[in-house]
Amino acid sequence: MTLAVTTASAESYLCIAEGTVGFDGDNDWKPKIYKSGGKYIVRPPTAKEKANNMSKRSSAPYWVLAFGSDYPEAVCNTISSDGTQIDCGGFIEFKLNTSSLRFVSTRFGGWVHKRLETGDVLMEIGTCTTI
Repeated sequence: MTLAVTTASAESYLCIAEGTVGFDGDNDWKPKIYKSGGKYIVRPPTAKEKANNMSKRSSAPYWVLAFGSDYPEAVCNTISSDGTQIDCGGFIEFKLNTSSLRFVSTRFGGWVHKRLETGDVLMEIGTCTTI
């Protein structure tokens, strides 16, 4: 079920990866443990961002941005009816539990996306804080 969230009442989150594992696309897809610490901002798009985007990004109640980036890595169109689960998709898949403040993120790279010849497949887990 999708829940409408207004920008004025929506929380924003800073999420930091604490563990990252995956498969190395440049090394015959061998398992690999990666350096963690990726940072994401989960927040509603601003009115200006909504006006500048004429796609499904503009109507999404939340965006996931890599820390320091202005372009969303994922858009969040699905929020549980009780507001505790935010599910996002795009360049990455991102799921945030707003009660436990835990997240999981996956990046499929070249394994799924044929337009990419290489590109690691990753899964990150971490925690978030409200900002």
